[in-house]
Amino acid sequence: MNGHQNGINLQKSSLDQKFTFAQLAEQNITSEQLYIWSTPLDIIERYQFYLNQRSISSISLASMATQLYYNCTLPRFGPLCQYSLDNYNFHHSSLNEIIYEFYQHTYEPTELTCYTHLECDRGSASLCLDWTEICDGIVDCRNGIDEESCWLFEINKCNDNEYRCYNGQCISKAFWHDDGNAFECLDQSDEISSVQLYDSIKSEPTFLKEDITCLQRDGFFTAKLTSSCIEERSNLLERLIFSDKPNTVSDKCYLAVKCRLGVPKQSNPECGDLCLNGI
Repeated sequence: MNGHQNGINLQKSSLDQKFTFAQLAEQNITSEQLYIWSTPLDIIERYQFYLNQRSISSISLASMATQLYYNCTLPRFGPLCQYSLDNYNFHHSSLNEIIYEFYQHTYEPTELTCYTHLECDRGSASLCLDWTEICDGIVDCRNGIDEESCWLFEINKCNDNEYRCYNGQCISKAFWHDDGNAFECLDQSDEISSVQLYDSIKSEPTFLKEDITCLQRDGFFTAKLTSSCIEERSNLLERLIFSDKPNTVSDKCYLAVKCRLGVPKQSNPECGDLCLNGI
């Protein structure tokens, strides 16, 4: 039997066991157990609703009783066991272990993540806008669309029971200075300690790591081209910006410009050779 999800044809697994809600209830399986087994939350909610109705109502629950739960065999998961992860190893005992181990490796993006809802021209088709670069006070798009109407945040007023972040965002005062490792303001202004830049990330994607901005683009830190806290994004932008040399500029001259700007790093041997040659 085939199923359809988001226009994609899904084939139900023939390798994994399946049980009806009635069979699960007969074995005294709880919704908490389904959660531990990495069952999709919508199935867990339906099963718990079935258990609740089963205990308080004598009304026929035949339609719910026949709903299916697929007991997926690792590394497969999903409502029909239609998904799998490539980084599965035999020592993994659960989907949670697979995900946890995956995020123990340093996050090293090789491509830019792009915010596509704004038509941003950064001067090259290979360059794009990150969400952290919107309304950060720095114009990144040639047409200025990334800073358009951002003045509305500057005049934004918060309620008496709210704290106003530096960027104009309003949060509950209960979250102000509540945890130095958890930010409710995107610009981190609700806490005393703040994250300036991540050289590397080795953990699950949480609000602390994913949904904050690092606005400092100069000084000690090297992330000058973005307000993202991911240093590698700045490195990717630098490489892309200088990947196309103008035909009117010589190779040595272009290398000298890149070395002066630190792209590549000034410690690069090529930059040292330029200094020795008096360029």
